[in-house]
Amino acid sequence: SFDQADDSAPGPMLAAADVSDAQDASPEKPAHSDASKAAALDFHSRYSTRIGQMAQFRLPDGSTLELNTGSQVEVDYTAGRRNLTLVKGEVVFTVAKDADRPFIVASGSSRVVALGTVFSVRKSQGLSEVTLIEGRVRVDRDDGAAGKKSAQLSAGERIQLPINQPFAITRAEPSQMASWRDGRL
Repeated sequence: SFDQADDSAPGPMLAAADVSDAQDASPEKPAHSDASKAAALDFHSRYSTRIGQMAQFRLPDGSTLELNTGSQVEVDYTAGRRNLTLVKGEVVFTVAKDADRPFIVASGSSRVVALGTVFSVRKSQGLSEVTLIEGRVRVDRDDGAAGKKSAQLSAGERIQLPINQPFAITRAEPSQMASWRDGRL
């Protein structure tokens, strides 16, 4: 009921299309073994959902990904970094704190940097949008010849990052923040 490139990677915690496929009944328990810690440091995988499907995945460091329908994200963890690339769609990221390895999500020419927070990144034609649900993030964008620009978001704020246009920060309606997680469009 889900497409995951690396079969050895952690499975879905909850797949909305097939709740009986839940493989991790206690998603809050931390991994304690040395092998688990090593896996959290060096981990590479791709997660995706089909149209009409939503899924939640737990990463080896304890962070979680909630993929909206028709979404794809690539994960690349090493000892010094946690890089993710939103290929398409929308994902809510719940980030495990790790001051030594920032959690960085790339979407088009924009990057979201977080140490421990909950935020959504949505990518559609010509636009990346970041909505901060809790915590703080920094959003960086490389505008080519115009240089790099950064913005700090606080909980409840949204930034829209259209290609080759100024970005705008607005307040996000709490009931609308990643409302697809509750089955609302």
